[in-house]
Amino acid sequence: MVVSAREREQRRSVAPGEDQQVSCALFSDICRAWDLEHRYRILDLGPASGATVDFFSCFRCRLVIQDALDELLELQRVMRERDEAGDTTDLARCLAAVADDKFDVVLCWDLLNFLHPDMLVPFSQYLAAHMPAGGVVHAFINAYAEGEFAPGRYRIESAAQLRRSEPGQAPVECYRYTQPRLRQLMPRFKVRRSLLLRSGMQEYLLERQPDRRAPVL
Repeated sequence: MVVSAREREQRRSVAPGEDQQVSCALFSDICRAWDLEHRYRILDLGPASGATVDFFSCFRCRLVIQDALDELLELQRVMRERDEAGDTTDLARCLAAVADDKFDVVLCWDLLNFLHPDMLVPFSQYLAAHMPAGGVVHAFINAYAEGEFAPGRYRIESAAQLRRSEPGQAPVECYRYTQPRLRQLMPRFKVRRSLLLRSGMQEYLLERQPDRRAPVL
């Protein structure tokens, strides 16, 4: 899809914004597809929200919430200062809530936008190790705007609509990830679907790929 320079500039002016309604048709698709007899495991890596807890209380699921951004940003800062790559031990400290569990759905929402490519690679590998094949990451990913933006807080208004706000959040460097770049940095995931939103963000479902089996000799 070709996007004009004028259209990109318009999108930069509204993405991300303060106190926005955010359509989430792909999130709604996840909820509609759920088997009500199955107990799902959901990991929310954003700030705790009573609306999120209330929404998922209608489903048969285990919801784990850990606001991971600040710890990941600090680890990212240390890694870049030392010119080192993150490892499993570092990420296990930041993502203590993940522990030894496996999650069917991981809600990243704004998180991936603020992870440097050198962090996104080990982060995605760590997530994949804690998800079954076919599990999905739901995220809103910046494909156009560049610069510093405040991370958003999301609350669920309905399966098809979230509300995003920025309650005094300090701006953080925001990275630009296109689909080809995501495939390169998150090799254990494929893009199941993506939708371009009016804000200029893209809603993504990233599906955990099955592990490749070693050939039988």
